[in-house]
Amino acid sequence: MLEGQIYEVQASYTARQQAPDRIAQELIRSEDDTHPVWGVACHFPAWRADEETPSNGDHWEIIPHVLLEHYAARFGYDHEDVSGIVDAVLHHTKIPDLNDSLAWMQPQYAEVMKAVRDMPDFLDPRMPYEERREVVAARTEAAKVHLLQVVPAPVEERQGALDWRRSLLERAVEEIRSQGGELDERFLIGIDDVAPDDPLEVLTSAPLDPRRVHAMRLREASQPPMTFGMNRVLPPGF
Repeated sequence: MLEGQIYEVQASYTARQQAPDRIAQELIRSEDDTHPVWGVACHFPAWRADEETPSNGDHWEIIPHVLLEHYAARFGYDHEDVSGIVDAVLHHTKIPDLNDSLAWMQPQYAEVMKAVRDMPDFLDPRMPYEERREVVAARTEAAKVHLLQVVPAPVEERQGALDWRRSLLERAVEEIRSQGGELDERFLIGIDDVAPDDPLEVLTSAPLDPRRVHAMRLREASQPPMTFGMNRVLPPGF
């Protein structure tokens, strides 16, 4: 029987053109892989009040989990500062590109673009990570002042929405049973939910994986992946 001895484990990451499923055949093909995605339910009363806007005011902000890691890796956020990253994603990402001539023609965009046009280029790879984070944070605050601000709705209103849904479901159950049927159980998912103090807690309570953030930062800095074992070789003749 052949036995082996393990001396060390080293970490690296895939090259840009090399998906994980090309390294380990056991992995699912990358195009079929599964990645976490967050959906933030928002409501904008002004949209609903505007008769010219065909909207009920509801909007889903879709945030791929990898985008949070991207902000930590590229813009210098600490992997534990998920609240700060989410705040930036909800606001900073809404600022148009300063070269967008059509955006300059729209007053709501022009105001925030004027506010950030003299800030350093946060996409400059030569900028230290701490400075990148400061610029993104400043752009986030500018977006809140001049463009939009998303804050948690009062807990009473959020609980009221849950109670309203529950009352409709209970009525549906009674009516369908009176006709000899049963309401599909999938409609009853979350019927007993209670509005939390912070609606973003489920998203911001867990830190990001520091190993993934570190690997993404190395790749962003154009450092080539490690060749396993090459940092342990000895010079010829020794």
